[in-house]
Amino acid sequence: FLTYFFFVLGAVVLTVVGLIFRIVPLFKRSLKLLYHRFLRSFTWFLIYMEPTVRKKIIGMTPRTFSNPSVIIANHSSFLDILLTTMIHHKIVLLTNKWVWNSPVFGGVARLADYYPITEGAEEGVGHLAERVKDGYSVVVFPEGKRSEDGTLRRFHKGAFYLAGELKLPIQPLLIHGASDAIPKGTFYLNSGQLTLKFLPVIETTDKQFGDGYAERTKNISKYFKEEHKFLAEEIETPGYYANRLISNYLYKGPVLEWYLRVKL
Repeated sequence: FLTYFFFVLGAVVLTVVGLIFRIVPLFKRSLKLLYHRFLRSFTWFLIYMEPTVRKKIIGMTPRTFSNPSVIIANHSSFLDILLTTMIHHKIVLLTNKWVWNSPVFGGVARLADYYPITEGAEEGVGHLAERVKDGYSVVVFPEGKRSEDGTLRRFHKGAFYLAGELKLPIQPLLIHGASDAIPKGTFYLNSGQLTLKFLPVIETTDKQFGDGYAERTKNISKYFKEEHKFLAEEIETPGYYANRLISNYLYKGPVLEWYLRVKL
């Protein structure tokens, strides 16, 4: 209840602040940057205020955001939006129609100059080029929509097309644990661990993944999924699944639940 209360409250406040900033005729770039700082602080607070979910970030250094890039991340939970916006203030997201039209978060997405992917990657090049010129990185979920069970889906070519057109390196970002914390189709927050892992950046001149964006899509997708599998094998110890096992017994009576906890 508290988590969602702060989420809705923060979204309303950010929408009001963004509208005020938009009507101010001066200092447009500075106000836009300030708005993104507010957004990053809000999402960081929202993620870290929840004590039952552990958080871990691997591989992020000051150089990670020293230059703009196209950040590709897997998508299995609503938390992925909060996790990607909290990592840095110079971030713009490619969003789907649901986020863009959300009565709670939609206003923030529009005021932050996020781009609705429903318009097509080709149409977004000009819009995103302006943001990149100001030093912003672009976050894309190449699966297109959230996975039902956390299993990585087929990657679409849009992110890699944008990287080629904008002449930006690709920064792979593995997200683990979000699908267990808030599975797709649910609203309650489970206990657990959220892990973000930045893989080495893939430069535009790096030919080991191919030349054209179609070939790079296939090869980088394979590399991304292999690395995500290695990360999952490292994290998903028996203890990782303890909460999920206990939750299966919560409604089977207090004696059976207690017995399960003791045996576990």
